[in-house]
Amino acid sequence: MSFSGVIFLIFNSVYTAGAVEKSTPLGIGLMILNGLFFAMYLGIFRPLISRYGVVTLMKWMFLFSLLLSLPFAWSGLMRTDFAAVTPTVGWEIAYVVFFATFVAYFLIPVGQKHLRPTLVSMYSYLQPMIAAAVSIAVGMDLFTWQKVLAALLVFGGVALVNRSRAVQS
Repeated sequence: MSFSGVIFLIFNSVYTAGAVEKSTPLGIGLMILNGLFFAMYLGIFRPLISRYGVVTLMKWMFLFSLLLSLPFAWSGLMRTDFAAVTPTVGWEIAYVVFFATFVAYFLIPVGQKHLRPTLVSMYSYLQPMIAAAVSIAVGMDLFTWQKVLAALLVFGGVALVNRSRAVQS
């Protein structure tokens, strides 16, 4: 139910001036793969998280991620004119890298140690909802009935999973 809400949100986004002009099949496919790989990560890494500390696990994960992504990013990094990056843009990049990536990925294993996987997985379903809310707040998107329906589907799916888990206990 939550997945259908996210897909519904993606396909029914309203595009305004200054925003992304269209969702491409490749982009949608990559979002779906992201969700599948995140679910696999939650399942596969749970035993490692209970065995090792969060800092140790994230140290190795970020190191291997860097090593695996560097061949794909190397040419772009070498062509980048870092001197042309304004301080404001530099701080914005630093904010995204530190808070949206580093801190968020450090908090996921902490959550996995103390919470059920279904509750931790809500994070991936809430990301498109938060992105839509921010887009509406800054004027890059419009508040529509489709977004309300998508939010109801996402939160309804999360509530359904958590309710069924509570009934089993």
